[in-house]
Amino acid sequence: VLMFTGFTGNSGELEIRLWSALLLEHGYRVAVFNFAGLAIPLTHHVFSDCRSSDVDDAVLYVRAKLLKSADEPIVGLGV
Repeated sequence: VLMFTGFTGNSGELEIRLWSALLLEHGYRVAVFNFAGLAIPLTHHVFSDCRSSDVDDAVLYVRAKLLKSADEPIVGLGV
């Protein structure tokens, strides 16, 4: 499950931690997407509704590093 925290949220938010714990209990793997410029600013840009490259990068990373097989689905969850 790839969770999107919302514009002002990050992976440390209570609701993200609660959802993550619940999903992990049920056997799901969880990744949290922090928008650029939030939490730990590692990029040279900030979030924009017109840019989807950060989401593309997150999906590519999840596919490459976290999935056990190429046909395993990724589920997005916005909180």
